Amino acid sequence: MGHTQWQEREAILDSALAITPYLCGDQPTIADLSVASNIFQLGIADVEPAGSSLQRWYDAMASLQGFQKSLPK
Repeated sequence: MGHTQWQEREAILDSALAITPYLCGDQPTIADLSVASNIFQLGIADVEPAGSSLQRWYDAMASLQGFQKSLPK
């Protein structure tokens, strides 16, 4: 995914997460885990979430033990 494509998707995610705490509502789901894992991989390339709602959500995901266990060591 190129930088422009990421910015487009980032804006969509940030808008959605301004409405709900997680992608599908009030609780994290496998959708959150999947997207957060992809954003983690972008971090390896020094690409960080820019939107405030997206950053809040990612921080919440990163604090979950299940998410932490899913990351490569």
